Amino acid sequence: MEIQKAQVLLDKLLEEGLESAMSSGDENHFLFNSGLNYDSGCHKFCVFGEDFVIKFDRSASDHNCLAELENYYAAKQEGLEKFFTTTCFLTEIQGRTFIAQDRADIDEDEVEDLCYSYSGDYDPEDDETIYALCGCTPETERLVDFCQRYRINDLHSSNWGLDPEDKYVIIDYGGHHWDDDDEEEES
Repeated sequence: MEIQKAQVLLDKLLEEGLESAMSSGDENHFLFNSGLNYDSGCHKFCVFGEDFVIKFDRSASDHNCLAELENYYAAKQEGLEKFFTTTCFLTEIQGRTFIAQDRADIDEDEVEDLCYSYSGDYDPEDDETIYALCGCTPETERLVDFCQRYRINDLHSSNWGLDPEDKYVIIDYGGHHWDDDDEEEES
């Protein structure tokens, strides 16, 4: 990844007022008016460059970008980084972590079709999704174990992408980090 490109775009966004938009809770309006391609989910914003994505948390109480960064470094330590899009730290502003990742092509329909043809079912929190997209190998077994240990469990079709070598990689791996009370409430 050419982190310099991501840093240049982030610097431009900051010069144009992103930080004050963050202070007023007006990030959606700011990004919409920027003319850039962006998306947002429950916990973070994504701004798309040509071959990279800048992600930042929706609020200082969300720590999904930090979780993604930590999970990527843990995957590197275990030799599993090829299953994840490359992630780099950019900065922290107002308690929110900003990261850059390599951009991957997303085809949700293809991911779902592969999962259905593999197991006849599709559950994004099921290990079968990983096997359907990454194959059944000892290395994939290690990936499944890693995802369980690091609570990477939000593996729906838009959280997978194809890297430049047309291999599936996980592009959103902060996971759902519920505490014990939340898990009991959801049961």
